[in-house]
Amino acid sequence: MGQTYLSAPTNSFAIAMHMQGTPRTMQENPKYGFAPIEVFDVLACHIDRLVAAGLPQSHIAVDPGFGFGKTPAHNAEMISWTSLFHGLGVPVLFGFFAQILHPQTGRFRWV
Repeated sequence: MGQTYLSAPTNSFAIAMHMQGTPRTMQENPKYGFAPIEVFDVLACHIDRLVAAGLPQSHIAVDPGFGFGKTPAHNAEMISWTSLFHGLGVPVLFGFFAQILHPQTGRFRWV
């Protein structure tokens, strides 16, 4: 789940984002049993680690990372279960981008 480093003063804010893999590998066959629950669990751990490092929970938000290490099917599951993430007790950021993967070329295009 990575490491948590916190060297900012406690009046700082943080957004903990979920991503499976690294930017270079995240779209190479991402796998989940059930994406919303697995992402929720990872984000809950990130929150716990940030709080343990001294950041107040009121200064934390989360981003489930739509499209980052997730297939279109995973993203659809996540969208269907968006209310789950409010159970984390922090603001939730949903960042979507206006790109789709062209089925014939495999390249992204803006929509």
